[in-house]
Amino acid sequence: MGKYLGALLTLVVAALIVTGSVVALGGLARGQPLLQAADAGTSTVDQSTLKHAHITLQTFPANPHEDPSWIQSHFPDGIDNGIAIPPEGDNQDWVTYWPSTNLVVPAHAIVTITVENYDGKTALLNPFYAQGVVGNSITVDGKATNTIDPADASHTFTIHSIPNSTQPWLYVSAPITGEADDVQTDDAGFPDKPVVTEFSFITGAPGHYIWQCIDPCGSGFNGFGGPMSTKGYMSGTLTVQ
Repeated sequence: MGKYLGALLTLVVAALIVTGSVVALGGLARGQPLLQAADAGTSTVDQSTLKHAHITLQTFPANPHEDPSWIQSHFPDGIDNGIAIPPEGDNQDWVTYWPSTNLVVPAHAIVTITVENYDGKTALLNPFYAQGVVGNSITVDGKATNTIDPADASHTFTIHSIPNSTQPWLYVSAPITGEADDVQTDDAGFPDKPVVTEFSFITGAPGHYIWQCIDPCGSGFNGFGGPMSTKGYMSGTLTVQ
């Protein structure tokens, strides 16, 4: 009887350890509100007129709350892209997308995403992700291009989910160019001006997708740990509805 009781206790302890690990990892995720794409009217593609929606995101080398004066000067009303700026939270030194990584866009529409990047360069391990959005170009500080030098990348915006039986495939990947090494910065280390990347893609029927950065800008093995593997920092959701 004793050995069976011991085995049972071992299973209970193991279950508690697994549960605790899941809770701890889940606690790293940063809960964020949904960021609804703004209505940008309509646009014509291949002689078809579609709804046009727009989202602006920022990327930072660390939480901007590390420099309260920067927050005050850039978002004096406490609002960023139509939603309240994120709280300070944990992991202040983690690279992050702002103001939210939970994005909502319309179905059967052209979606344009503008990324204002304040982070430096981290070379891509896979040059495939230096290409522009499939079927479209990107613009970097207003200049059109189809690809960038992999060494100039800072992040990517990559939707790579495998769809279930009720939603269409949606693949999007765009490289985000990093700040120059000699860029002028403030006391907190943030560049005075961001590098602005803009790209567009077309959505199909409603679906729910995961997106993330594929550039090794995090911690751990090959730079893919920490913020790279945590929702709310370098990964999020894209809901098409």
